Amino acid sequence: MGASSILVLGSLPEEHLVALQRFECVPCETQADLEQALGGSPEAIEGILLVNEIGVSAQTIDRLPNLKMISNYGAGYDDIDMARVADRGIAVSYTPSILSDDVADIAIGLMLMTARHLGEADRFVRSGAWAAGRDFPLTGSLYGCTLGILGYGGIGRAAARRASAFGLNIAYHSRRPVDGEDAKYCDTPLALAAESDILLVTAPGGAATHHIVNADVLRALGRGLVINVGRGSVIDTEALITALERGELMGAGLDVIEDEPAVPARLLALPNVVILPHVGSATTRARSMMARLAVDNIVEFFTYGRLLTPTPEMQAAELGGSRDETNAAPVLN
Repeated sequence: MGASSILVLGSLPEEHLVALQRFECVPCETQADLEQALGGSPEAIEGILLVNEIGVSAQTIDRLPNLKMISNYGAGYDDIDMARVADRGIAVSYTPSILSDDVADIAIGLMLMTARHLGEADRFVRSGAWAAGRDFPLTGSLYGCTLGILGYGGIGRAAARRASAFGLNIAYHSRRPVDGEDAKYCDTPLALAAESDILLVTAPGGAATHHIVNADVLRALGRGLVINVGRGSVIDTEALITALERGELMGAGLDVIEDEPAVPARLLALPNVVILPHVGSATTRARSMMARLAVDNIVEFFTYGRLLTPTPEMQAAELGGSRDETNAAPVLN
């Protein structure tokens, strides 16, 4: 029998792919490439390395009869059909924790930019207004505010540590309280928003978190700030834009957007919104470590039959449960 074939959706630096030399790698950069690969010898493909946004749909899984594992390059894996994966008994790994600090840094940066209007201040100077003797308007302050963190996993806790150093109070929402935490636990997103001056979203995407930040939650936040470094789908974009246009929110800082990279023109037109092109983990350190772990998961699985970093769903299944049962890993961590 020949070497296992690995479908590589996206690209990684060659230095990381060296470890996969024992496998037959099938590179796919686009959906058209994927269709071509699936039309060749799909029965030979036993693994997928998912790097880009092509995703792994139920249709793709159904066309790969011998698929055994998927290694996801990233902490979010909402573009993998996890229901079909579970039906087929396919193993899935991801790269958690590695990117927590870098994404948390971006969260703090967005908080500073929106609260202190740093982007507007930069444009003020470049326009010549400062040289002309004009004064830049006073802004809000972070000190003493309450930061509500929606999703209290690695990124959320890393952001909490940083925010505490800025003198912010911390509250959070997850499926259950986190042991050993001094931060205030809120049992619903609505309760968290009502407690907060700044709502920081670090929650993953997927059906369970789709639009959980809706008009009611934004209304409960009052004239506060919304920061999103989790997934764009967690926030109802239309509700967010409406609240910003009406002046019901002070501003928003977004590293992720629903249906990215397409950004609604109404959102782009708002001066109190900072938008980044999903760069939370875009550091050489984080991306290199993510690539190494994603590749190592493939090698580990096909050598020893185990994953280094299985997804919470995989961990729950090993315990004999599912995400909907009491021993499932929390949706929001």
